[in-house]
Amino acid sequence: MKSIAWKSLKVLRRVPEVLLALAAMGAPLFCQAQVLSLEDWLESHRTIAVARLIENATKLEGAQSGLIVASPSKEAPDYFYHWVRDGALAMDVMASLSLDGTETERSTAKAILESYVTSTLVIQTVQNKSGGLGEPKFHPTGKAFDQDWGRPQNDGPALRALTLIRWATICMLRGDETYVRKFLFDSKLPSESAIKRDLEYVANHIEEPSFDPWEEVMGNHFYHRLVQRAALEQGATLARQLGDTAAAEWYEKQGNTLGEKLLLHLKVERPGVVTTLDQKGGWDHKRSNFDASSLLAALHTRSSPRFSERISHPSILTLANSLVKYYRTHYQINRGQKGILLGRYPEDVYDGVGFSAGHAWILTTLGLAEYYYELARHLQSASIPFNQEITSHQLVRRALRYSQGSGRTPILSVDAVSRALFEMGDHILLRLKDLLPSDGNMYEQLDRSTGESRGASHLSWSYVSFITALKARESCRAAFAKR
Repeated sequence: MKSIAWKSLKVLRRVPEVLLALAAMGAPLFCQAQVLSLEDWLESHRTIAVARLIENATKLEGAQSGLIVASPSKEAPDYFYHWVRDGALAMDVMASLSLDGTETERSTAKAILESYVTSTLVIQTVQNKSGGLGEPKFHPTGKAFDQDWGRPQNDGPALRALTLIRWATICMLRGDETYVRKFLFDSKLPSESAIKRDLEYVANHIEEPSFDPWEEVMGNHFYHRLVQRAALEQGATLARQLGDTAAAEWYEKQGNTLGEKLLLHLKVERPGVVTTLDQKGGWDHKRSNFDASSLLAALHTRSSPRFSERISHPSILTLANSLVKYYRTHYQINRGQKGILLGRYPEDVYDGVGFSAGHAWILTTLGLAEYYYELARHLQSASIPFNQEITSHQLVRRALRYSQGSGRTPILSVDAVSRALFEMGDHILLRLKDLLPSDGNMYEQLDRSTGESRGASHLSWSYVSFITALKARESCRAAFAKR
């Protein structure tokens, strides 16, 4: 029987401000993670994650509404900035909430997205040290960050374009094409609209190296190339829909060029994806050249028509398996566990404050869970072919062993494989259920030995990853229900 505290939480689902206030006062609203079932824990923490994202986007002193900060943390480490990449990922979640959130979440998300568009139009024109739209971060007031940093980071404009294209599509479905043409895509050159500015920047800088998502290495990265290609593909569709045929053809041409360059990163053998080609600068210690960011790249293009093709590509399957194999043995906290916590890359030394040894990251770990759920969903719905390439892969075979037991001839039906992959995602969430603080605070990292939270607290990207993993899980369960 559910506790009174849990019933109270259900009532408060629509009131994130009260929820956060009660948690801050230490009210016994949340039972310990060990007491709640996984389903109850996921629902309670979804509420917290949404509320915290809203908090980071609208209610922090010194921050402009719409310019979501990476974290409220201002000391050790100082993450009180608006990163273009992190902001785009967070606003993509807001776009989802504007469609399928609670009534309060829908209206709040809409207001935040409108503020985001307004703020984006401003910071796109702010003079900065990158000299253009590749500037990675801004003060949350909208002022340029003028200190040394890893510049440019050309994944930011591509991700922002992807998010705003999605928002434009939602607006047009609601009959608000005038808003889209005025603020999002105006078909002018030079443009005065947010999406068009970003797409023109991306299309004209596909040959330019940039820093990776971890802001450490300058080169040509699988991550930024994949999100750039997705932005240009979807940008071409939007441009054609709005009558800008010349732009559509230009974006398609540049997207096809990126498609050819992406093939250079793919390998059949381990690790599956070569993270960086043609390094031009930055740290030189990443010699393994495989990285969880390449798996995140596939997930961050989830709105693309090519999504199922990307996540089931043999190279992405091999990359996911390579990450699992490495972190299962190299992190003490993973030994003997089914649910594996992922770090960023093998040579990582960033510990959340300084530089000693890398740890598990919540956002990469949740990315792996989301990947399992998406594989399961697309197999179940037949948008991924069920063939020997899938059933013989080590990643799938490991999931079947855990699900059906070792020493048995595995059942290789679509349903059996899909459910085994789904269970692998759940094993990861169960690990997080046991390790994360009961107040729902999602930090940046979890200690590789103890599981203790490390780094910046209330990290927006951690909450984003939790919400998208949970969304993938819900979509997977819906696919099971249809069969």
